[in-house]
Amino acid sequence: MADFSNLILNEAKEQRGQILSEVEAEKNKVIQDKELEFLGEAYEDIQKAVARCEKAGNERVLRVEMDLKKGLIHKREAIIEEVFRGVREKIDAFKKTPAYADWLVKLAQKAAEEVGRDGLELYLAAEDMALAPVLEAQFAGAAVLQEEGDSQIGGVMAKNTARNVFCDYSIAAMLEQQKQDFLKISGLSIR
Repeated sequence: MADFSNLILNEAKEQRGQILSEVEAEKNKVIQDKELEFLGEAYEDIQKAVARCEKAGNERVLRVEMDLKKGLIHKREAIIEEVFRGVREKIDAFKKTPAYADWLVKLAQKAAEEVGRDGLELYLAAEDMALAPVLEAQFAGAAVLQEEGDSQIGGVMAKNTARNVFCDYSIAAMLEQQKQDFLKISGLSIR
């Protein structure tokens, strides 16, 4: 009977060991699955937090860049204003000299060559209309007219009414071109 008891006990021990082994394996599998699930959720949470941080950082960088760009634009405009104020003062002084009338005639000749002399209209700034007789003497048959508005500053604009061609040798147009050249050369262009 002792052998029979031992046999049953050994059999029970084996089944118990097998059951414990299966339970342990199942427990380990459940734990591993849960660990993977938690790790996946933690990874997603970390990725979301990283994305939020990157977005906030990018927004701060963009804000700083915009503020710097605004400051740069204001500074650039102040520099341009200062430079071209000096230029404008020199132009105003030049316009009061006899050389200005000669220069205006040369500009008008250049404009007339460009647009043609038939049906020629020359436009002067209001303050230059005192020089209209000089241009009328140089360009027989041309109409010398006052430019509408006050944007011309000086110089001459020409129109050929027969060919409907126009050219602008006004000081305002020349200053605008110089301003663009100044921005390129000085490195003050903003992208």
